[in-house]
Amino acid sequence: MKKKILLCVKLLVTSLVVYWIVVSVDWKQALHYIEDLPFHVFAIAVFAMLGGWFVSAIKWGQLLKIHEQRYGLPDLTRWYGIAFFISQFLPSAIGGDAYRIYKTFGKDGDQKTVAFLSVFIERLTGFAALVMIGGCVAIYLWLTRDDKLSAYYLMILVPVGVASILGVVLVYAFNLSEKILNSKYCPKVLAYLVKHMGAYKYHLGRCVNVMLFSFLFHGLMILAYAVLVHALVGEYKVMEIAIVLSITVFVSMLPISIGGYGVVDGAFMYFMESYGLDDSVGIVVALLIRLAALPISLIGSVLYLLEGKPKIPPGGV
Repeated sequence: MKKKILLCVKLLVTSLVVYWIVVSVDWKQALHYIEDLPFHVFAIAVFAMLGGWFVSAIKWGQLLKIHEQRYGLPDLTRWYGIAFFISQFLPSAIGGDAYRIYKTFGKDGDQKTVAFLSVFIERLTGFAALVMIGGCVAIYLWLTRDDKLSAYYLMILVPVGVASILGVVLVYAFNLSEKILNSKYCPKVLAYLVKHMGAYKYHLGRCVNVMLFSFLFHGLMILAYAVLVHALVGEYKVMEIAIVLSITVFVSMLPISIGGYGVVDGAFMYFMESYGLDDSVGIVVALLIRLAALPISLIGSVLYLLEGKPKIPPGGV
């Protein structure tokens, strides 16, 4: 019953946002922007998205190696492409991230935890890198332009960041992690996760690589957006795109829509408008980005058909 209610809420939110976009945008102007876009610019966006796919697979492999799990890059790239296709198009009970966990899922508890943790940290470091980029840009825009969106961004980011750092310091200062893990109320899954988290301090080099790959991935995404914006309005707006993307990625993580459709595109259009980007341009760029990612989904769909539908191992993912 709860799942049906949540699905109804997602459908309602997605429908309302899509309706708002439809009535807000001058679609004749949007069509002109699409017709005037040089093909080579769109090709750059496509290659940036493909590069992001490859970088993400390398990063995932680095995280698995920290836990002594080694997979070939061709396998990781293939699985990442299939996972992207699943997350975008299949109405399945197994999502893209769950598929990646399944492909590195072992029989013992330790390997199961590593499979989950590597995907979780891959997502977490990616989000952290984008927040760092957005934070640096927000500070600059706030100091140089007295930018209101940057001010609001920092008003949320700074308290959350300080509270997070303070929480980590308190846990280690008072050895609270041991007390929590030794408690009879501590879930076994959490104990396994914390146990394997300790491996990261012995692989600082790989941890640095993971963060560098995270920054590279977001650099490619910002490039894809920036070249499209420049082709349409003559400005790259790199810094503005960086801070807006950090907001839209957070919006995409909220369980309030179907695959982020409409909500992510509308958020990009809405926040870029505050930086002087017309609604028609904003929605065209958002839709072209989705189109630029389509080759990954198409390749992923072929790989998915060749590999066959995955079966959930005993115990679930």
